[in-house]
Amino acid sequence: MQDLLVTGKLLKARGLRGEIGLEPYADNLERYRKLRTCYLEDKEGQVIRELEVVAVSLAGNKIFLRFAGIDSREEASVLSNYYLSVKRSEAQSLGESHHYLADIMGCQVEDKEHGLLGQVTEFYTQTGQNLMKVSQAGQADLLIPFVPAIVSEVNQGQKLIKVNLPEGLYELYRG
Repeated sequence: MQDLLVTGKLLKARGLRGEIGLEPYADNLERYRKLRTCYLEDKEGQVIRELEVVAVSLAGNKIFLRFAGIDSREEASVLSNYYLSVKRSEAQSLGESHHYLADIMGCQVEDKEHGLLGQVTEFYTQTGQNLMKVSQAGQADLLIPFVPAIVSEVNQGQKLIKVNLPEGLYELYRG
């Protein structure tokens, strides 16, 4: 389904009743309380199955979900490392300077000084700030903070993100 928007990555199972952690791809965790129908996707974006959310709990900056028909730790564990998506039409609209992380996955990243750095292949959101993993064949991956001080432009149409890396960041990974 092309009208889907990835909202997070499923993590480890918790407890005995089928609860599973979610690494959210949104700043406002309260949005996840409204989840009802969602879709399980693999890393290639293929929908594996539809899921009905029956419970959402927030614990600090962590989210835990329970799905209909997933009633044990073992059943929940099978879902680990898959992505959770919703229909784009059901997603909340964002302000002009905000972007859904799913929309910038696969974008090329270009630095003013070092040129083309590679492609966004993953996001880490459970850190103090969002980090994008930028991969390029034959090179070490870069972890770049997705913050206004570094990201100068996001052009979703061209699938291009322009950055101004702070001194030493490039050398830390590829120097």
